Amino acid sequence: MSPNRSVAGMVVNLPEQAQRLSSAAAEACAVLAQRGYGKIDVPVIEPVEPFLLRSGEVVRRSMYVFEDPGGHEVCLRPEMTIPVIRAFAAHMTDRPRPLRLFYDGPVFRHRPAAAGRPRQERQVGAELIGAEDRLAADAEIISTAIAAIDAIGCNDAVLALSDFSLVGTLIDALDLPQHACRRLINLLNHPAALQRAISDEEPQEPALPDALAQLEREQGVQLVLKIISGMPLQQVGQRDPRRIAERFWDTQIVRSSFTLDNATRKLLRDVSSICGSPQQALRSLAKITATFADEICQPLERLERLIEMIDKAVGSGERLLLDFGLSRPFAYYSGMIFELRRGERVIGGGGRYDPLVKMIDPRLDVDAVGFAVSLQGALAIDGEEG
Repeated sequence: MSPNRSVAGMVVNLPEQAQRLSSAAAEACAVLAQRGYGKIDVPVIEPVEPFLLRSGEVVRRSMYVFEDPGGHEVCLRPEMTIPVIRAFAAHMTDRPRPLRLFYDGPVFRHRPAAAGRPRQERQVGAELIGAEDRLAADAEIISTAIAAIDAIGCNDAVLALSDFSLVGTLIDALDLPQHACRRLINLLNHPAALQRAISDEEPQEPALPDALAQLEREQGVQLVLKIISGMPLQQVGQRDPRRIAERFWDTQIVRSSFTLDNATRKLLRDVSSICGSPQQALRSLAKITATFADEICQPLERLERLIEMIDKAVGSGERLLLDFGLSRPFAYYSGMIFELRRGERVIGGGGRYDPLVKMIDPRLDVDAVGFAVSLQGALAIDGEEG
């Protein structure tokens, strides 16, 4: 590489751009501090494993992963929630809850060059950990996110809202084998794979036999490890066998299709296509899911109360959409999710991720919800190729 050649996707923020970013960060952080959130700084270099626990090896392709001089596999943090939760689990479990934390710093994602976004971005965000009233906490984190982006001049941004727990309850109510329900719920965080599973095209041959697709992830990984253990050493090479097994299982499971009847596929396509004002979207949902009204009434009522609380807190009006096709880039969300959109750009988002704390430390059973905003995305600052 030439001494003057930049790393693809990395950009330089010239003085005027850097000043805008710093000013915006200061404004957003001031809002968070005023709302009782305390600043936390977490490492830029993190162990890889926590990011793969829920998202699996599929997310590795979007991460900067390398071995440190001690031979440990590490990465440049692709987001801030997992580092913050790791810090909470290691150092702050004895503090009073709810615990409110905010951060400001760079994250790194290896996006395709055509994505039009720099691979290093500055994020400001917050996490609300251990709140007893989950609904109030959801409303607080959303209103806090809106206040933060409004403070940096993004009061034209739109909030798109969905709820994995509602969609998951609907899937559970379908007359499907348990493994198919589990697969569909897991695919909520893999929209392309989900659309393949519910498309109106004829299902493709599954990448994995149906009996294997019923296995839990760890069972599948262990099965692949057994197969690898019988292979000649030269076929495995120097790579870690478990890493090979995880990567194979995760990529095959996400690619694998499975058989759904036409009515089920149409129902799920219709639900995932709902996007509009809360009133319009809820009417459409009620019409499409009338057969399952009793099963989904509880999460639906919760979503309706959340919409009322958001509107009361920030007067969302035309800024709020319900989008039941919404997904997030990391697969640890379990309830309410949201996205912040400004024009064609997604400038931030977040949601509820109750299982994540227990994944980081199995001794902890703590609910949590949070958000993050990309300052480059919010201000439309793409920087200059380095």
